[in-house]
Amino acid sequence: MAELERILGAGAVRDVAGWPAVALADEAGARALTALCRERGWRVHPWAGGEPPSQNLPAQTVLATPGAGLMGELAVAADDYYCEAPATMALGDLKRSLQGTSLWLPFATPAGAARAVAALVARYPPNAFAPAYGELHRFLFGLSFINDDGELVATGRRAIKGVAGYDLSKLFLGSRGRAGLITRVRLRLFARPGEAVFWRARGAAAAAAEAGERVCRLAADGETLIYADGHPGDVDVVAERLRDAWPTLAPVSRGDDASRDFAAAVTALPYRPADEPPAAPPCSDLFV
Repeated sequence: MAELERILGAGAVRDVAGWPAVALADEAGARALTALCRERGWRVHPWAGGEPPSQNLPAQTVLATPGAGLMGELAVAADDYYCEAPATMALGDLKRSLQGTSLWLPFATPAGAARAVAALVARYPPNAFAPAYGELHRFLFGLSFINDDGELVATGRRAIKGVAGYDLSKLFLGSRGRAGLITRVRLRLFARPGEAVFWRARGAAAAAAEAGERVCRLAADGETLIYADGHPGDVDVVAERLRDAWPTLAPVSRGDDASRDFAAAVTALPYRPADEPPAAPPCSDLFV
């Protein structure tokens, strides 16, 4: 602890469940930390600053969190349909920041609203909106991270059709902190749909198999959560097909409320994608 405070400054180190935890204010601090850890044989463990680590770590481990100087503020590029979020920003906070704009982030996963965006990248959980919008790799445009030498590196692209060689950002998906300490995450955004509807139905999800391939469905305990968006006419077609299976089915909510309610239901309850294996159990708010 004393050695870490000597190079990072007083107050930059605290004890978390028996491990020293440091907040890196800038790139100089990151370089100094990695140099000291390499010299002492210590391990740097990326940490989002939330719950203590839920896994066994070596005794000589330093928990590292990027400070505000490395992460910056949320930036939204509305014309280019992307945003850059600080690594420790919660998914729910990011979505709330986009309310009132013409853009949104169609991503939801069990226990995901409170997770840091960097933790989602490191864990790579399934997306409840995947049938319509794809999994997380379709959203990840790029990121910034601290490498093993303490250098701040930026990867990825700023446009949907960027093709400037191999995308190093994808190595961080599911990396569980082994690829580097993430400081910022660049995510693709989408235009808000013309119509969106959220339904709750009793019965097997297979009964809605003919509703359309872009319809988002999750099931558990005999109930099915269903979400569809797009052109109002297309959504009306989905509603008619659903009523063939559930004649009395009525929408729970529409418009922006529909996407929020569907995401909230996915986050709060142990639902899983229909006909898919159960998702991994919730993890602490770590980068790994």
